Amino acid sequence: MKTKRRYGFPRFLANNDDCGCYAFDHGYYKKDFETPAVIPENEWPYYMEVYPFRKNRALVYVDKNNKDNFQVINAKGEVICSDIHASAGFYSEGLCAVKMEDGRTGFIDENGDFVFECPLFVHYWLEPGRTKPPLVAGLFSEGKAVVETAENQWAIYDKSGKKYDWPDGVQKANAAYASHVDGEEFKSGLLLVVKKENGTRKYGYIDHECKVAIPCIFEQAFDFMNDYAIVKLNGTDGVIDRAGNFYSAESIMNGK
Repeated sequence: MKTKRRYGFPRFLANNDDCGCYAFDHGYYKKDFETPAVIPENEWPYYMEVYPFRKNRALVYVDKNNKDNFQVINAKGEVICSDIHASAGFYSEGLCAVKMEDGRTGFIDENGDFVFECPLFVHYWLEPGRTKPPLVAGLFSEGKAVVETAENQWAIYDKSGKKYDWPDGVQKANAAYASHVDGEEFKSGLLLVVKKENGTRKYGYIDHECKVAIPCIFEQAFDFMNDYAIVKLNGTDGVIDRAGNFYSAESIMNGK
């Protein structure tokens, strides 16, 4: 009997980097979007939210016995870790930021064991008629995680749990400006941040140790890619290198 297809748009396609299946509605499909994967379809009502697999691990938000929480599952659908109250949604560099039901917060490994504990602020999203999972901010990239330790307060942690204090006067870019999608992770050793002054926003970059590497002087800026980032400075579009040197789009087009 052919499996009934569920309609909707497959979410987080770019992040489904292994296990050959996509997060889709309340379960997982194989690449043909017809064949259920990981969890039998008749068990999907327990999954109120699913997140993409990374390195044979996925976070799922479940509703069983009138209790909502996250679980970590493997590609066979086996539960690796449960009783997670809030989560970052998926693993990054082998670690996942969580708040457990017993109140502990920090990062767990792929076995569900705590690697280190640190404060994490939990976001509770309200949406009429729908239960939304509580989420925390904390994704590793280049060996460092950008962690929201309290509401709109940030810090950097390495994988040993060492903390780097956030510089004064700047915020994580995508937290300060909701429509700006960059500034979530380090790229080319730098993280996009924003500074608010006199009702305007100016963008710059900090390094792995939370030091301001490129001052907040740009009207627009994006993540680095291959050691360059697109910016706008004094109304002029261009790019900068990791040292902060500005090259206007016009000069680049003219080969200067």
